[in-house]
Amino acid sequence: MNEKRIKLLSEAPVSKAIFAMSIPVVLGMMVNVLYNLVDIFFVGRLNDYNQLAAVNIAMPVFMIMMALAAFVGTGASSYISRSIGEKNEVQANKTLSIGFGLSIMIAALLTVIGIVFLPTLVKVLGASADTSKFATTYIFILLLGSIPIMVNYAAGQMLRAEGDPMASMMGMLIGTVA
Repeated sequence: MNEKRIKLLSEAPVSKAIFAMSIPVVLGMMVNVLYNLVDIFFVGRLNDYNQLAAVNIAMPVFMIMMALAAFVGTGASSYISRSIGEKNEVQANKTLSIGFGLSIMIAALLTVIGIVFLPTLVKVLGASADTSKFATTYIFILLLGSIPIMVNYAAGQMLRAEGDPMASMMGMLIGTVA
């Protein structure tokens, strides 16, 4: 952990700390919105309404991935922040490692379950006969990328808990650009 970041969280005036921490978080959220807009932009250029519908049909899968990552990231970041406040860096680092590993395990499990039940999932999400093939392909690709997507999001939350919102934002930016 960086001593400068810890000093910001523990000794700086609250307004300064909030401002310093919030700007990268807001920019990171804008990057997440950009991720979805980029998908819609490029698929929309294909001039095929069925493929554009497939992107929208797959959105709940993406949201479930983000919710599970937030579940791990929020829980771990809360405990990391408390450990840092108690000056217990060992416990904070241990929690970071466990959160990272847990997000990988949940993402891998989601990938396996999602791929096994992919045809059923596509039907439950409301894909028509025209959009089913595209939705299946798009969701399959999302599921293959679930580990980096979910770990990136969970790790971003944990980095913010350590007082490093800029690294979190850069991780989201790199993931979106890639």
